Amino acid sequence: MRVVVLSVLFLLFASLSSCFEFDIQGNSLTCFEEEFREHQLVVGGFSVAPRSSARSLEFKITDMIRQNTIVSRVEGKKQHQTGGETAVDVSEEDETLSETFAFTVAHEGKYSFCFTDHMVQGYEASDINTRRVNFELRSGLQAMDYNKVAKKEHLNPLGVELRRMEDILQDLTKELEYLRHREAEMRDQNEEINSKVSHMSVLSVFILISLGVYQIYHLKNFFHKKHIL
Repeated sequence: MRVVVLSVLFLLFASLSSCFEFDIQGNSLTCFEEEFREHQLVVGGFSVAPRSSARSLEFKITDMIRQNTIVSRVEGKKQHQTGGETAVDVSEEDETLSETFAFTVAHEGKYSFCFTDHMVQGYEASDINTRRVNFELRSGLQAMDYNKVAKKEHLNPLGVELRRMEDILQDLTKELEYLRHREAEMRDQNEEINSKVSHMSVLSVFILISLGVYQIYHLKNFFHKKHIL
């Protein structure tokens, strides 16, 4: 029974890995968003084909809350990355540009992955067709290389599986703690909103009653002056 439960949990975490393709045109921007928890390992990579002297692909990973650039890549230029591994640049003779990135999430929240395909000065968007980008993103357990772990810790296949199951349980515990934390934040926000709505309701009732009393007082004075009452 435990093996079945752990297998289900492993499949659950396996769904966090994603890989897809899309087309990008010259002078266009394409972005994706993903939410990560604190201290989570994120690795991935992308490839774009064909390479062209008329185009320069820029790739950025940004912390959307703090607007910090975590990873920055520009085709044909020096690479820059904060808090992660530096990818190896490809030669100009290669038909496909391939890059990898890795970083550890410093702050929980949403992160954007943006591709901008700039046209080089002197060229127009019509000078080359759209380019195909293959993008892969893995986080949490899917970002771990257990082959390296096995070599480093001298583990046999059974030891690797036990280590994987242990990491799954630890990751599940962290995920549940993260969800409880988010639930508490949402509950506090809901209570704050409910409190403001209650105050506004009381204020609205007070204003309506005040207007009603004023109208009655005003009409009473009016009828007295006209000797109607």
